Amino acid sequence: MKKIVQESPSFVLNAGFFVEKEYETYKEMAESSTENWAYHCTYELRPKALTGIHQILSLKRMLISLGKRPGGMMHDVLSAKDSITLAVQVYVEDKSVFDTIKLQTDDIIIFDDSCTNSYMTNKKVELAVVTIHREAFGTLLPRLEEACKHKIVDIDQRLSKLLKEIWHSFTAKNPRTDYENAEEEILKTVEYLLSEQPLQKSSLSKGEEIAYAIRKKVYKHMDGKLKISDLAHEYKISEQGMQNSFRSLFGFTPKLFIRQLKLNLVRHELSNSVGENVTVMRIANKWGFTHMGRFSQYYAELFEEKPSQTLQRSFEQAEVFTGQCVERQEEL
Repeated sequence: MKKIVQESPSFVLNAGFFVEKEYETYKEMAESSTENWAYHCTYELRPKALTGIHQILSLKRMLISLGKRPGGMMHDVLSAKDSITLAVQVYVEDKSVFDTIKLQTDDIIIFDDSCTNSYMTNKKVELAVVTIHREAFGTLLPRLEEACKHKIVDIDQRLSKLLKEIWHSFTAKNPRTDYENAEEEILKTVEYLLSEQPLQKSSLSKGEEIAYAIRKKVYKHMDGKLKISDLAHEYKISEQGMQNSFRSLFGFTPKLFIRQLKLNLVRHELSNSVGENVTVMRIANKWGFTHMGRFSQYYAELFEEKPSQTLQRSFEQAEVFTGQCVERQEEL
């Protein structure tokens, strides 16, 4: 399979532009977001994962994004060129993982567009995000570049509350228009938070590091013959230890986690299939599902429709889904 090449979008700002939209599908989620973000390799891990709300406001050198979603989704995220992003975890119901960094409520993850970043939540999450053009930081830029791929705490919720206040003040009936002052408030808050605490990076246990390595392996190289016992043996961890580590890091057992990923691959293929030889059974078997009764049950529980309904819709009207990041797959 051809390797997917991902490129950072250009940073686009239109001072005063704002939008508030609810979404229920991947296409609507992407459209309700902003061209400064790109979502890749999106996997639904729970029902209704691709639902939520986006509130977006453009200042002159910054973009504020507020969002809520029920969680249970994993995807790669790419931020805009020439920018640095601070994403506040306003509320995390259970698990939130940014690459190898575990996040909790009030944590801030800082990152830039130098690489694609993996982000996963297993339940409800609320985010307050500000993406800032590098030129806006001035003398603070080296400190922010050092902070990338680290986390800090949003002390007293200063940043999240400020971002929400600015969004509401600029989108009110009589909107605020002093962009420079608003951006200065944000920069001062960022500087305060950085000066009051040390940067934190990964704090995974040995078992969680193994769970992440396994996730990374199967994320890129999925086939129908993956077995939990084989993975445990390969990574020299007991099956019980692997179970505990997956639950601790991702909130799922490894069996359920891998099954949900495979179901997404089936859905992606069903949604983009044409031709007389395409059948649900053939595609399900390709990704390791041999018991069609159980497969149909799992599929309907996750996507709230039968696999045959997904396939029928693909014949009638092509759906827009993000590409899956699988570089090797088992072929029949």
